Amino acid sequence: LDESSPLLKDEVRIHLKERGRWDAKLNNYQDIRKGLVEFNSIRIMMSGSSALSKGEVYAEKTYTYDDVFIGWKLVGVCFEDGGRMKSSQLCRRSKRRPGPYSEETKTRVDMSLLHDICPQKGADYEPMLAHDEGS
Repeated sequence: LDESSPLLKDEVRIHLKERGRWDAKLNNYQDIRKGLVEFNSIRIMMSGSSALSKGEVYAEKTYTYDDVFIGWKLVGVCFEDGGRMKSSQLCRRSKRRPGPYSEETKTRVDMSLLHDICPQKGADYEPMLAHDEGS
């Protein structure tokens, strides 16, 4: 969230633009939550191409205000062959390995993690229990 984010109230964006960063006193999940616009929904649309069919593929997800958890991030869903997750980036093999796919870059995606979240490193994150109770 920065001074150009449409998710923030105008006064918060102005404050961020003037200071260039979050005020340390306001850098906690309670004050960040208070600075958010209570939006109805945000629709995220993605498109890409299938390595299998070579055709275009699309995905769409709608999030509501209640889906937002302050101080949390989406977990990485992409893995290298060894199973080690690379958060928020596509994973590529560093060397070509013999086998049927040796001529192409291979990415493994665990779709079961698609909407999972985890606390951001060093962040003051919003407890899920408090969020569920509407605090």
